[in-house]
Amino acid sequence: MQKLRRTIDEVQWGDKTFYQPGEGLGDPEAGYSERRRVLLYVLATLPDEDYEKLCGLQYEVFLWIPPLCGYGFIRPIPPLEEEDKIMKLVYLSPELEALNEKIVLAVIAHELAHLVLDHKLWGSFELDEKQEKEAWDQVRKWGFEEEIKANHKHRKELEDKGFIPRF
Repeated sequence: MQKLRRTIDEVQWGDKTFYQPGEGLGDPEAGYSERRRVLLYVLATLPDEDYEKLCGLQYEVFLWIPPLCGYGFIRPIPPLEEEDKIMKLVYLSPELEALNEKIVLAVIAHELAHLVLDHKLWGSFELDEKQEKEAWDQVRKWGFEEEIKANHKHRKELEDKGFIPRF
């Protein structure tokens, strides 16, 4: 477990997370989902500089939209004209609810790393590969090596079964 740099209550996040009404994912009456709990934990452990950057960015986290690919990704929210001025969407699949907490943490931290590193949302295969490596390196820098290993082990298990995971 990482050392908390701020309490969960201090994490400024409520206006950045959206849920499907009635699904109980973060609904105050229904309690917190695993994804929301781990998201808040990751934010509570980030270095101040990275946390402040995330607080100042324009992005939303969706925990309920239908899966498009994988457990998590970042996409632009229109308009698309100027990428540096668009809002970004961070998708965290409901499938994460059934996974080991270490895998969930690795996926969430990885998606947040893309935001902190101000990665481009569209690019060549080479750019995508470079940015994926940079995001995992950032998660490692944050101290989540054990979680990265669990995620990579899970990915390898899926690949061995013929699946091609996108996380």
